[in-house]
Amino acid sequence: MNTRIKKNLKITIISVVSFLCIIFIIIAIVINFIFTPTKLTPLVLKIANENLNARMNMSSVNLTFFSFPDFELRIENGSLISNVFNDSITRKQDSLLTFSKCAISIKPLQYIYNNKISIKYILFDKASVYAYISKEGQANWDIISTDTTASAIDTTASSFNSDIDIKKIIFRQANFYFDDRNTDIYTHIDSLNLKMKMSLTPEISELKLSSNCKNLLFWQKGELLINHLAIGLDTDLAANKKTKTFTIDNAKINLNGLQLTANGELK
Repeated sequence: MNTRIKKNLKITIISVVSFLCIIFIIIAIVINFIFTPTKLTPLVLKIANENLNARMNMSSVNLTFFSFPDFELRIENGSLISNVFNDSITRKQDSLLTFSKCAISIKPLQYIYNNKISIKYILFDKASVYAYISKEGQANWDIISTDTTASAIDTTASSFNSDIDIKKIIFRQANFYFDDRNTDIYTHIDSLNLKMKMSLTPEISELKLSSNCKNLLFWQKGELLINHLAIGLDTDLAANKKTKTFTIDNAKINLNGLQLTANGELK
């Protein structure tokens, strides 16, 4: 290799390294001075409360770039209060969602280059979900504005053809309530721990599930049908749209210590 080639190579390497250093410095400045929790939190609250028929609250929003451009969005001490029933007094049925921590990590380049929505993880700590339906059949989760979004949602849904890959969905110590006053059904899942892995393509959908809860309670029309039932479930599920086949693989069910297993295929 002659001297001129070595010199040009050296200059190229220095230029590339310098360019990368500048990029990382810019990213560091953006993260530390622009996307700080103090500036990001009120912005997120403003956008959410202007576009939802609900009141969102949170103590902080953090945006972190682990390896650019992959990022994590973390919300601390959040709550979502439904305004569907337009009551001046906030009641239990209005508290749609509360959590101590919510985090989501996204890989945006996968969508740009591979038309794939790639999510590393979605995490909820100590979440409480209260799904309520009034006697008139109105649900407290109907919080999306319907004035101009319905046609846009229909158009987006009809043209959506991206694969979805979610490596982890985690709920830790969650509580789920379903209170249907229209059909007189009440269900409470206590202390749910849930781990899921999900892959969705136009032809095949796959779900890996591991879960357990401390207690399942179920009321219907004033009668207590199920209580003091601890449940554990581990299974792999797959749905093939092309062959119209649904597969259950290595399902393990635990009902108050009673072990059950299942495998099968439905067509």
